[in-house]
Amino acid sequence: MEPIAEIRDNLSTLPFDLIKIIASNLSVDDLMRLKSVCKLMKNAKFLEATETLMFPWGRHELID
Repeated sequence: MEPIAEIRDNLSTLPFDLIKIIASNLSVDDLMRLKSVCKLMKNAKFLEATETLMFPWGRHELID
């Protein structure tokens, strides 16, 4: 499990709107589970059903 500071640093590279959504909907325990984050990102339209991240600057396919 990653330390909280490392998770926070990783999240800081995400778009601010997505960070606000994650922060208001997920606990620290939820952040440890990729499925929880993916579900929230899909609902926020940052992740397609094909597990591809959608950002204004490009797409990134998640590898499990």
